[in-house]
Amino acid sequence: MSDTNIRRAQALLHGWLSLRGTTRYQIIKEACAHLNESMGLGLPWPHWALFAPLVRNGVVDFAGKGSYAPSPPVVWAFKDRAYAFNVSTDTDGTLPVGISLCPPDNLPPTPKAQRLYTLSVLKAFPTVQEVVTSWPPARRNDTGLECQGHWKPGISKPAGPGQIRCFIDTQQHRAWEMPSMQMNPEAYPVAVCYQRVVGGKPNGVYHQATKELTMSLYGMPTLLFRALMVDGMAAGLLPSEDGRKVVFHNIPKSVAKELNRVMCQSIRL
Repeated sequence: MSDTNIRRAQALLHGWLSLRGTTRYQIIKEACAHLNESMGLGLPWPHWALFAPLVRNGVVDFAGKGSYAPSPPVVWAFKDRAYAFNVSTDTDGTLPVGISLCPPDNLPPTPKAQRLYTLSVLKAFPTVQEVVTSWPPARRNDTGLECQGHWKPGISKPAGPGQIRCFIDTQQHRAWEMPSMQMNPEAYPVAVCYQRVVGGKPNGVYHQATKELTMSLYGMPTLLFRALMVDGMAAGLLPSEDGRKVVFHNIPKSVAKELNRVMCQSIRL
């Protein structure tokens, strides 16, 4: 497989979704599997490699009840560059699918350009602990772990079909029902981040000298990924991914400290 072929498959998927509109996730997964087979990509998890980046990068949004749709067109404007999302299909191949570069003195007439500030966005985020503990308390029969008389900290595995996945805090001896992926796909990534917190593991590492922030792609909340893209894109630097990790560039110390608050002090500064 090559990055060029994967990009071609992503472009086909993005174009198909743009024409189709709101589409159920199961159908999208089937389309990814078809692209993987027909183009000989050999991807073990085609929906993760082809579809997930479209969501992370802001060109596809969750549309509710297990469905996704193309994001509304938007332009992010910076001092000497601007990026258009779902405005034009004309890209040079160096930007993610669905994103195009615009000269700041020649912006498209619509939509109106927006100027984003990562620090302001992050200040509106609750902590991952606050999100998890806001979920409904788990009922006694919602987790086989509790019924069996022993608990393991973190995300539980469903005891059987139709069982609710829970987040278990052994220190507080409490558990909370996790919203389903069909209703809230951000719930599982947030729970993964909080699981690292209660397990004493880092959610990221910040290098002040290089202004780089390294985090795991697994368990990365989509809204957080998009917020952390901003400062790098302002300097013409896109996030660097290797399939497992992502590096965000041009991250100020103030942003790293605010992210550390959101992640309950689990970012190594």
